[in-house]
Amino acid sequence: DSMRLRFIAPSAYLLGGVQDWLYMLVLGLRERGHQVSVGVPDGIYHRLQEYNRNFPGLNAKGFINRTGSDAGRHQSLIAFLRDNPADLVVGVNIGNLYAAHAAIASRRSPSKLVMTLHAIDPDFFEEISTYASVLDGVITTNRLTEVLVKQMQAVPEQRVFYAHYGIVAGPGKTGGDEHRVRVAWAGRIENSQKRVSDLLPILVELDKSGRDYSLSIAGTGPCLDELRGQLGAWVQDGRVIFEGLVQKQDMPKYLAANDLFLINSEWETGPIVAWEAMAAGMAIGSSRYVGSWLEKALIHDSTALLYPIGDAQEACRQLLRLSDL
Repeated sequence: DSMRLRFIAPSAYLLGGVQDWLYMLVLGLRERGHQVSVGVPDGIYHRLQEYNRNFPGLNAKGFINRTGSDAGRHQSLIAFLRDNPADLVVGVNIGNLYAAHAAIASRRSPSKLVMTLHAIDPDFFEEISTYASVLDGVITTNRLTEVLVKQMQAVPEQRVFYAHYGIVAGPGKTGGDEHRVRVAWAGRIENSQKRVSDLLPILVELDKSGRDYSLSIAGTGPCLDELRGQLGAWVQDGRVIFEGLVQKQDMPKYLAANDLFLINSEWETGPIVAWEAMAAGMAIGSSRYVGSWLEKALIHDSTALLYPIGDAQEACRQLLRLSDL
């Protein structure tokens, strides 16, 4: 039977696995006959128009916090949920949703409410504990988060589900310079999770190796200017290229134009871009990030070459091993 589903998600960042997951999921559910819509904040940090341009066909609707306060955000969500009823409301990394839903539920028969968990972050687990009474389910996208939510025992185990990420395969590999190692990095340019500051020591180690290489960096984020400053010498001689925000439809072509994909994260529940890189014919060099072991998608010496988080020497060694395969 057809369902009315309403996803509530952020629109502050336009490049990332969660955004790609939501885009592909919504289009897929619509193809199967469900009435699916997306609601996102709009304002100073969240950008509805740019979000819809980057994800054509999604047609997200915006809600605005006119006071800039937590209370204003809470009230804007209540109004949005009230004016846009659905059979199932799905939270995607958005604050205040569960409190807003609880406020509506106290007045009338509510929609069902589900949280999708895309982060290994204490704040999200605290939300599960706080709003367990109004959550009809928690959908985890990583085996570690599934185990952690079940261990909490805040939500009955039969209402905790696992649904791994998937991708739509793009074009295969494109030709390049067989003497140059072409490395790509893509994501949100920040340190707490993505550890972009690790790129500098990795480049230093690659220089010591004497190999000819290039590093292409796709994305944007709060540490962009800082990273540009750190890598200025490499940018000047053409070995590092900042590509900026690569549009969703252009990402397969961008990946296929490179050889190796580098991940240096502290934690991940995917990342989807790794599966996209594999589909584009790239080899993967990755940190042993929190969330990788139980998921068993990146396996050392099988589907990827792995190194300890923050170990620039070992990261360089594994990248050079990949380049020799």
